[in-house]
Amino acid sequence: GDVPYGPTPWPAETSIQGFREACEHYAALLVRRSVQLRRCLALSLELPVDFFDAPGLFDRAPWLLGMVHYLPIASDVQGKTYGIAPHQDDGIFTLLHTDGSPGLQ
Repeated sequence: GDVPYGPTPWPAETSIQGFREACEHYAALLVRRSVQLRRCLALSLELPVDFFDAPGLFDRAPWLLGMVHYLPIASDVQGKTYGIAPHQDDGIFTLLHTDGSPGLQ
């Protein structure tokens, strides 16, 4: 898709068969889950369940499906060695599929 950072440069279907379809399916699942989580958040704040569905709040998708492979090494801040470099996740939620390894705060 073209949201939010422009068109996705998909690999040729012949090089990774079914990859784009699988990614789009997974992204759609995450969008549905984020709507459910926003509604739970609204209820926990004693707001109307559809509070975060109001026009202007999430009209443009605030998400990015990124694929990151964390290196299997322990982070060492002093030595500037990381499984992945320090970064900031944007948006209201960060949904991760992990293998249970520690390191995410």
